[in-house]
Amino acid sequence: MTAANPNRNGTGTVYTAFTAGTAGSIINWMRFTPQGNTAAGSVRAFEYDLSNYHLLCDYATGSYNLSGAGTMAAVTIDFIPPPGQMYISANNSIVGCQNNGDGPWQLEVFGLDY
Repeated sequence: MTAANPNRNGTGTVYTAFTAGTAGSIINWMRFTPQGNTAAGSVRAFEYDLSNYHLLCDYATGSYNLSGAGTMAAVTIDFIPPPGQMYISANNSIVGCQNNGDGPWQLEVFGLDY
């Protein structure tokens, strides 16, 4: 995720991280990881239900200067949906964005077809 998007309603530039199968999917966790140097801001994930965006999480992030091997893995933000899993309907998506566009972020989603 590289573009700046200050919107908290899913409008603007969002990046698709996961799309449910035709029978729906179970989401176990999501992880945000910086992919380079970043400024303080926030990262967000939404569920897109083919017509509306629903905010799942909004995390404040620090300013990270990532240099050297292995430092990116040390800065992760995990979201585990309560009560540990979340069902999303057929063809719905998990999308993400970052607030300020200063440095790339990656959103990983671990889920299974239902």
